[in-house]
Amino acid sequence: MKLIVALLLNILLLSGLAIWLRAAYRRAQWPLRRWLLPALVWRLLLTAASTYQLSPDARHAQGAAQLLVKALWAHPAHLLATLQAASIRVDGQELIYYQWSNTLFFIKVMALLNLASGGVSWLNALYLSAFCFVACWELVRTLVQVLPATPVAAGLVAFLLWPTVVWWTAGFTKETLVVGAGAGLVALVLPGLYGRWPARLALRVGRLVLGVLLAWLMVRMRYFFALPLLGGLLALVAVRLVTRRGDQRQQSAQQGQGE
Repeated sequence: MKLIVALLLNILLLSGLAIWLRAAYRRAQWPLRRWLLPALVWRLLLTAASTYQLSPDARHAQGAAQLLVKALWAHPAHLLATLQAASIRVDGQELIYYQWSNTLFFIKVMALLNLASGGVSWLNALYLSAFCFVACWELVRTLVQVLPATPVAAGLVAFLLWPTVVWWTAGFTKETLVVGAGAGLVALVLPGLYGRWPARLALRVGRLVLGVLLAWLMVRMRYFFALPLLGGLLALVAVRLVTRRGDQRQQSAQQGQGE
């Protein structure tokens, strides 16, 4: 059963990544498109280097995640209760955390990934890095679309090529989740502020649900980073709404004068 679940999850994750890569290449404009594969290879190289020897925090998270997976398989009917608990109890071992612990939340995310990876650390790191890469790429592509006056290299270098940024967000780290969630959230919000929301209701609802999930993920991992970002986005939303109303009033006044 464990093997079947792992195979199915890996097929879904890898198929999803392959589909996204093809779509991302088609959607990106030419100056940016040519950097898709080089940026991905660069991140994978740093992911391999960073997981060659895991940090103490990563080793602790991986060990605790494996214990949590063991508890999940021992009592699959108690899946939700086990994931919501603030402690991990299995085979006489007990790890206790406070409820809002970002370490505990990270362990739970790793436990879910371990269902696919079978406890293989480098595969967990690969999926985390892929998540962050997808989010950062979408943010860079969005910046190119909604802010065309901004040089393509600005977002590309900042989020996808700069060595220290990629290093700290490539592999088995909490920062990989934090930056990925933040980048994905901004990539979802900007088109609605500087462009147009999707015409289809299903796409709008999907974007809203995904945005809420990313915001929640970021708050749970690093609330002291999430709150300033969320506050800044809300302020930007307010500014754009006021600006649009002002533009609409000005257009209405001009039309009235023309008549």
